Amino acid sequence: MTIDKVICTCTHADLHTFAVTSTFITKFIEANHYIVYVPEDTVEEAKTLVSGAFNILSEKDYYHILEYIKSKNNIKPERNGWYFQQFIKISELSKGEDSSVNLIWDADTAPLRKIIFSRNSLIFYYQGKEHHQPYFELIKNILGMEKIIDSSFIAQCFPARTTWVKNLILDVENIHKKEWYKAIIDKIDFNNSSGFSEYETLGTYISHKYSNEISINKDWKIWSRDGSKYIGKIDDLYKVAALLSKHLDHISFEKWQKRDKNILRRIKFKYFGR
Repeated sequence: MTIDKVICTCTHADLHTFAVTSTFITKFIEANHYIVYVPEDTVEEAKTLVSGAFNILSEKDYYHILEYIKSKNNIKPERNGWYFQQFIKISELSKGEDSSVNLIWDADTAPLRKIIFSRNSLIFYYQGKEHHQPYFELIKNILGMEKIIDSSFIAQCFPARTTWVKNLILDVENIHKKEWYKAIIDKIDFNNSSGFSEYETLGTYISHKYSNEISINKDWKIWSRDGSKYIGKIDDLYKVAALLSKHLDHISFEKWQKRDKNILRRIKFKYFGR
């Protein structure tokens, strides 16, 4: 199975990180198309930095969703962009032939070796270990579905058949009698800085509706979100990528993490036990 479209979103602040991760993405994830959505004023700069295989697109085509988020969120407006990019991803996942498989990939994440998202004709999902209850309260409110997988779909990437996401959108609209993104945004409790997860929403829906078509690997140790902690600057990834690839499929560089000194010692301790 070949991925039809890899979908990323990237802020201006993450552009340097994505300039590096995009080279790993195009090297290790086979796809027909690679696209990244960036703010309108970042398009031209992105074209000079990002892997040439990526089609650089402006978020302006989705600004109507951003404006709707802003009209509802007067509590934590600094989180509007964080919510906005999730709706772009869901919308893009739904585009294409029904049989196509598209892939959300976080811009701050680098694959370290070739990644295949199918196992015996089943769509393969990585899993994480976090659990944020407000996500599932919202899912229950919009879909009437409970969490049935004991791990987390938040794992920096998410593949899905186009038809699955189209059906999710149709179900939300049929239940709430309004456009899908408005139905979801109207139900978000913005008192929570993180009140919605596209990964958990999509994962819960798919695990209910298409459980016989998916394969879930609950070994969260095969990927890491500690790139900033153990490696430091994204540019240093080139120095240790081959070493890490012996143990990890992908690694993320999250801005909130502080670098841990003695990089190689820490990496050896973490992955080799010495």
